[in-house]
Amino acid sequence: LAWAEKIRNPKGLLEKLGIKPGQRIVVLHMQDDTFASQLREAGASVFTRAAKDADALFLDAETIAGLVGMRLLVQQIKRDGAIWTVTPKGKGGIKDVDIMGIAKAAGLVALKVVSFSDTHSANKFVIPKGQR
Repeated sequence: LAWAEKIRNPKGLLEKLGIKPGQRIVVLHMQDDTFASQLREAGASVFTRAAKDADALFLDAETIAGLVGMRLLVQQIKRDGAIWTVTPKGKGGIKDVDIMGIAKAAGLVALKVVSFSDTHSANKFVIPKGQR
């Protein structure tokens, strides 16, 4: 049964995030280099500062102020690329409604949420299909 197999072998983080070999990935403001190392091991090209034509951009933000520049980051991704916000979970974290509001103001739409770690969530935002 497929569902039982999924329970026995859950998807890893990079698979949940849709990372594939050869992709251009930008990782901004992450204090821990573990994620960037995992991306490199998976065959992605990793940049720790803005780089044009990124397939995905991960913005680690501990506060709302860390998300304010999202509008400028839209120019860094491919038209079919994604911006992922990585923010703290639970009380003291950034409210989803605030993240969504900032992303909407940047011209992005929400696609999905992934548990990034025990302490952080990742929200995926993309340019609406009609504007690509």
